[in-house]
This record gives sequence, structure tokens and C-alpha cells, in this order.
Amino acid sequence: MNLRRVYTIVFRKEFRELFRDRRALFWLFAPPIILPGIAICAAIFIGTQAIRIAQDGVPVFIENAAEAPELVQRFEDDESTTVVETDTRTDDDPFGDAAVIVSIPDDFQEQIESGGTANIRVITKDNSLITFFASAAVRNVINGYSDDIRDQRLA
Repeated sequence: MNLRRVYTIVFRKEFRELFRDRRALFWLFAPPIILPGIAICAAIFIGTQAIRIAQDGVPVFIENAAEAPELVQRFEDDESTTVVETDTRTDDDPFGDAAVIVSIPDDFQEQIESGGTANIRVITKDNSLITFFASAAVRNVINGYSDDIRDQRLA
């Protein structure tokens, strides 16, 4: 028997078997159609979130804001951040409207005025790309504030 004829017979048999099984047809044709649709939906969602944050600024909640009025003013003046004034956090959603929480210690102002250092905690909502950009914007504001304090101390 000719080898080419054997391959043709086996190919036709398998081809007929494939098109007889509906589940096999689904798994043959569905992923190339469904997966790009899912990817497009995800890209649109991420894009709209990025545009919203670029226009409005990163929503930041500042815990204990009365201890650092100058730092709070910097967050309000910065175009890349938006200070969330009211505490919309609940037990189910500890972040509320904010993407980042900046936690200022109780003795922040006294430590700064005495020439010491103070630790500010930056708490992010999750590990997503949007939150990464949000934490970078918050760190940028805090670093600018830190640089100004250093320049004042050196002057």
C-alpha cells in the first residue's frame, strides 16, 4: 500500500471524526474568537481607568491629615493626586473611594519641627498597574516635600 494513500485515509477519517463532535468543534473555533474579545474588553477597561486617573488625579485618602497641613496642601496642589476628603471606608471596603491611603503618625509635626525624621506609611489597594502608578504619584509628592524640608534645614 502506498504511504501517501495511508495518510490520506487516516486524514479523512480524523477530519470526519472531528467535525462530527460538537465539543471538539467548539474548542477548535471558540478560543480564537473569544480570547481576543476578552483581551479587547480588558484593554478598554484599563484604558478608561488610566484616562480617568490622568484627568482627575489619583484618589488619595490621608489619615490624620491635621498633623501635616503642609503635606496635605502639597497633595491638594499636585495635579496627579486628588485628596478624598470624607472617609468613605467600610469594613467590607477598607479603601472606599481612595486608591492609596497615606497614614501620617500622631507626632509628625513635632518630629519635623524638632529636626527629626518621621515615617509616613503609604498603603495601596492592590498590586494592579493603576495602583502602581498611583503609589508612584504619591511617593513623588512625599519626596518633593522631603526635599524641601532638607533644603530648609541646610539653609
